[in-house]
Amino acid sequence: VNLDDDRLTNIRTEDLNLVLSCVYQIYGTDIQYLFLDEIQNVDGWYLFVNRLLRSNLKIFVTGSNAKFLSKDVITEFRGRGDEIHIYPLSFKEFMQVYSGDKITALDEYMTYGGLPHIATLSNEEQKISYLKNLFEETYIKDIKERYGVRNDTELSETINIVASSIGGLVNP
Repeated sequence: VNLDDDRLTNIRTEDLNLVLSCVYQIYGTDIQYLFLDEIQNVDGWYLFVNRLLRSNLKIFVTGSNAKFLSKDVITEFRGRGDEIHIYPLSFKEFMQVYSGDKITALDEYMTYGGLPHIATLSNEEQKISYLKNLFEETYIKDIKERYGVRNDTELSETINIVASSIGGLVNP
């Protein structure tokens, strides 16, 4: 269930029961797994998920913003859930998706990284745009929201300095 869908804007906790009913209508009531993407968009979502955790359903919650850090999720579910880290593709995995020769693939991998979506994009502009958007959403927007940062320029510059000096012998 993608809760980042514009048709679900302003959904409330009590509406999640209707969403679950729709899932049952589409997939049947004998489902074993339920994936809830961007569930943090619904205030009080953890009450709904806690109730489902007491049933036989295996619930997977995913999200990507400042309201949904793994430490917060662990706190909400105290021993009733596990955290799964998802990492970028290894070069071997990247090669399974990439269409091209190994030398070009290695250059792409070293330049743009191992995010799965990067391997599917066909030109440099798309890749740069995707990475810039990811940077803005993941670092700038989420850090600003979570910590109330008001100065975008200083935050951006600080992140750029830290990110660009990771491989150096000395870094800030």
